[in-house]
Amino acid sequence: IDLSLFVDACANGRLIRLHISSVHLHNFRTYGEAAIELGPGMVLFIGPNGTGKTNLVESLVYLSSLASHRVSADASLVREGEPEADIGCSVTADSRTVDIDITITASGSNSGRYNGHPVPRLRDLLGVLRLVVFAPEDIDIIRRDPGDRRRFPANCAQGRSDREFGRDPGRRAAGRDRGRVPLRRAGLC
Repeated sequence: IDLSLFVDACANGRLIRLHISSVHLHNFRTYGEAAIELGPGMVLFIGPNGTGKTNLVESLVYLSSLASHRVSADASLVREGEPEADIGCSVTADSRTVDIDITITASGSNSGRYNGHPVPRLRDLLGVLRLVVFAPEDIDIIRRDPGDRRRFPANCAQGRSDREFGRDPGRRAAGRDRGRVPLRRAGLC
């Protein structure tokens, strides 16, 4: 998978570059334990099939959107036989680092932490990490209706999906505003 893990954010009217500086996984899918340090620039995950490259990307997608791009049930993200999985990453911008962590339970409610502090609602983490992922499953965008292709860039730029907020524009706007709070707290926006 050739993947650039950079996202841009607006801070005080200027464009800043964010990057994922580390990722850690515990009992997430095929991973028992993994801690990966990443530097700025393009990141390549290279390895044989079935070694966890897509699972690593999926953990970042989950941290960004609170949903998997591959499965609908969170329970399938927890390693078989384990009660919960922990995923997290550090996002760095202009020498500031923000840590986001999520505990995914096989049954029950998930929980999140922002810089080590529990968040009241998991959705409070939305907006800290913004990613655009083009996965093998997305090849249909080329095959489908031209209208779907025209909507694809707008959906990516928006950073939200109807699945996250339903189709109610009022809820969508409230979700966007709430998602900015952690960035402000960290001084990133």
